[in-house]
Amino acid sequence: MATLLYKESICGWCGKDDAPLHCMCKQVCFCDATCQKKLWKDQHKLMCTEGKEKKDSSSYSTGDIVKIHGLRSEQGKRMNEHLAEIISFDKEKERYEVIFTMEKCVVKTALMKYENLAMHLSVVEGAKGCTRRKLSDMGTHENREELMNESKKVAKMFSRNNETGKNIMDRLKKNDKHLLQAVAMPGGITLTSKLTGQLLQNGFLDWLFKHFEYPAFIDETNKPSLSLNNMLCVAMIALDRHQLGVSKEQDLNHYRVEACKKMAPLIMAVATKKRRSFQHVEYWLSLQFGFVALLENCLMAEQLASTVLLTQLDPFVTKVLLQHCVYLLSSNPKLNLKKKSGWLRHEMGSNCSNPALELQERSMKRLLMPVLLELMDCKNDGKRWVAYIGKISIPPGIKNYSHKSFASVIFHLFAQAVVDETNAAEAPERGGQQLLEEVQYIYGCMYRCEALSEIMGPFNSDLIAVQTPSQLLRWAKKTKESSP
Repeated sequence: MATLLYKESICGWCGKDDAPLHCMCKQVCFCDATCQKKLWKDQHKLMCTEGKEKKDSSSYSTGDIVKIHGLRSEQGKRMNEHLAEIISFDKEKERYEVIFTMEKCVVKTALMKYENLAMHLSVVEGAKGCTRRKLSDMGTHENREELMNESKKVAKMFSRNNETGKNIMDRLKKNDKHLLQAVAMPGGITLTSKLTGQLLQNGFLDWLFKHFEYPAFIDETNKPSLSLNNMLCVAMIALDRHQLGVSKEQDLNHYRVEACKKMAPLIMAVATKKRRSFQHVEYWLSLQFGFVALLENCLMAEQLASTVLLTQLDPFVTKVLLQHCVYLLSSNPKLNLKKKSGWLRHEMGSNCSNPALELQERSMKRLLMPVLLELMDCKNDGKRWVAYIGKISIPPGIKNYSHKSFASVIFHLFAQAVVDETNAAEAPERGGQQLLEEVQYIYGCMYRCEALSEIMGPFNSDLIAVQTPSQLLRWAKKTKESSP
């Protein structure tokens, strides 16, 4: 994405257009020296191939992918040969903090000595690999028409063969891409409640999440043979609230909680800043959309799933999840698509449907409202994280909001979400009254947090006084007009 920012002359720090300055590495532009210094300290010094600060050959940088080896304890032996990502260096203990996936989709952090790590892929080499790779080689099927035709044949034969959920799982484990496509595509295979139950009972979630092992999942050498988008699509179908019928919906709660326990690799994969091979993947937006929709489905298991995400995952993973939610809610779809316009033109030609992709990204942002509500509504566990969420800094490149705390601009983000919901070309997925309740509840949770009182300012009585969706829309438009 850095190269595209350079070609589009977008400032890598504040996101403004027509940035006049550029780095010698020709990967990013700047408005002025101030933006250049800030981005250098924040992240670009790790990616720049022309920087004056040369990397010490006896050390690792944040974002490097390493292989763990040489551990002799019983617990350590299980970590050997795993790929891990460097996330920090503890100067006092002289240890590198790394994050990696253990068995059963468990993502954990650990402190490692230098001698127990071997370089697998440096962050600089990963960035170079992204710029060298041809876009047509990423995330596309050379014979897309052939794939769809074969998948349609599988869908037609499916009902005749009286397939069971166990048979489906056996075929998926053998990498049957046509069956996976047939289940995921509209008008393909319809999963009955019986098939859904069998699919889940025969290990669908275990099979799914093992494909998202982190950090191997973002390694540019990792080329999955199955569509990750389709995997998430089938998971959403299986865990949908209406899939087993309203009377049996509670039967899904066990699997929703299990999904939350295993979602850590997927959280790290979609939220990683490096995104290595994903920097130019045309299905990147769809992958993130699938993650958010799956997360929303999983959080329907009352308080149980929220408790898992907030207390039973590695604390670093939980923080990454919350930071990513804030990033997605505050991002500007038009700017994001402008950054991606290079590969859009390359992959889809001059007639690429930017409005359709923008609509998809706005839809993803709307799904985040109930996700945030469920996380904050998790009784004492949720309350502990409210202050953390409110103090998360909006990342660079978000025009007008960059580096401001989430709590300080929450009204403007809410207003944008309300306007997007109202202007949606498709039928709103949630009623206006439900959106009103979500906005008011989230605001109430944050306002009652003492740690955020100074950041949020005086009580917004106008928002709380809103009683109907039409009043909420008027409030949103008025708030947008006063945006910075």
